[in-house]
Amino acid sequence: MIRAILGISAAALAVYIWGFVFWGASGLPYTAWQKVDDEVGVGQVLKKHFPRDGVYAIPGYGGEEQTTKQRFDDGPVAYVYMTARDGRPMLDKSIMVGGLLLYFAVNAVMFALLNSANIPLYRRRVVFCMLVGVAGALAITIGDVVWWQYDSAWKGWQAFYDVSSFLILGPGAGRLLRAAWRARGLARRCHRELDRMGFRFVVRSSPRSPALPRRSRQPVLRSSKNGCGANS
Repeated sequence: MIRAILGISAAALAVYIWGFVFWGASGLPYTAWQKVDDEVGVGQVLKKHFPRDGVYAIPGYGGEEQTTKQRFDDGPVAYVYMTARDGRPMLDKSIMVGGLLLYFAVNAVMFALLNSANIPLYRRRVVFCMLVGVAGALAITIGDVVWWQYDSAWKGWQAFYDVSSFLILGPGAGRLLRAAWRARGLARRCHRELDRMGFRFVVRSSPRSPALPRRSRQPVLRSSKNGCGANS
């Protein structure tokens, strides 16, 4: 369990560092953003017309159908995300901590998925992780482009980051499982060898305290050949 937690944490940290490189140092994703001439003036308009944090649709839904259809035809059509109406730090610590915890959760789920899939070969586990990343990017990130008409360049950078993150965590999770399965296989081989030699594991209560609860009973190795306890 400790080995699994350490491995998942290491993979989460690796993806976290890659996020700093991709989103912070490279600056490549932000080439997809458009710019406005007067950011301060636009900010004041946003405060005036969007009083609370949340998602706003222009035109909005829920009104008279004919009017909404006409507004869609005339334009503009937009979705506005108000995330911090009154401002926030540029490098918000809560976002940084939340991102690290998110990567830890994703890697834990990926580790559990690989373990349940029972894929024997290391390279196949890596490919499996990559395919999960591709499927998630297509269904969610590229799905936003298809269904909500988000900008394809911006979402394309997000999809690239999603897939690359799974490429990073794949080898780590695969190696962690390989080590765990090797230990499991060694235990099974030892059990088979002991069974071949005529030994088996039984559970009995200690003769000094027969009234102990069931959970306190210890496994005792016995030989099935002569019926004697191996620890007697």
